[in-house]
Amino acid sequence: MPRRLPANLRQALSLAEAALEATADGLLFVNRRGRITGFNRRFVRMWRLPKRVVDSHDDAKAIAFVLGQLRDPGAFGARIRALYSRPRQESFDVIDFKDGRVFERYSRPQVIGARVVGRVWSFRDVTQARQLERDLAEISGREQAKLSRELHDTVAQTLTAISLLARAGVSRNADKPVADRFRRIDQLGRTGLSQVRTTARGLMPPELEKADLESSLKTLESTARELFGIACSVSVRGDARIAEPGAAVE
Repeated sequence: MPRRLPANLRQALSLAEAALEATADGLLFVNRRGRITGFNRRFVRMWRLPKRVVDSHDDAKAIAFVLGQLRDPGAFGARIRALYSRPRQESFDVIDFKDGRVFERYSRPQVIGARVVGRVWSFRDVTQARQLERDLAEISGREQAKLSRELHDTVAQTLTAISLLARAGVSRNADKPVADRFRRIDQLGRTGLSQVRTTARGLMPPELEKADLESSLKTLESTARELFGIACSVSVRGDARIAEPGAAVE
């Protein structure tokens, strides 16, 4: 007959189990031999593991089951192998699922005394937070595009009209002091127009609205030089087209 645990040890185990189940993260514990030594129910739900995989306590089987859910299963597996080959290393990365879910993954060694006995994996579902970030970026992009168009269609047009009227005033005035004032107004109008157009391009370059990110980045490069005197260069490799132009402003 198995010996009954002391009351204080039962209490400590009960508290540890309650804490394990109360956490918002999915937790997994794996020993140095690839055996699953512990997990909480949130981990099982997050990874949608069937009972046969859970009951096997085999980390390799669990990994094999989840690979089909991921956008980049190769990178996922490579990261796990790298960490198992470096028992004392900690790690943080992000996992993207085919169905749109996003998990943050944190891992650290499980240590007893000075000896590494396994690895602890922590998974946090950040799908809603990432979607909120994308939504906010999209809203911000739309507002910047709107402001860019308004600057172009209102302020820029007004400054153009002022400049044209000033030039007409120059041509119609023989009085030099008056003509000089009109020239100054024309000059200020043109300067203001140039600044407004540069600012509008910075808010939302026309190329970006057409999903041409490479051309847009090069436009922003020249804008940074004109507005702030910042020397920079842009180099794009691969396909720079984007699906959500507004979000790219962020």
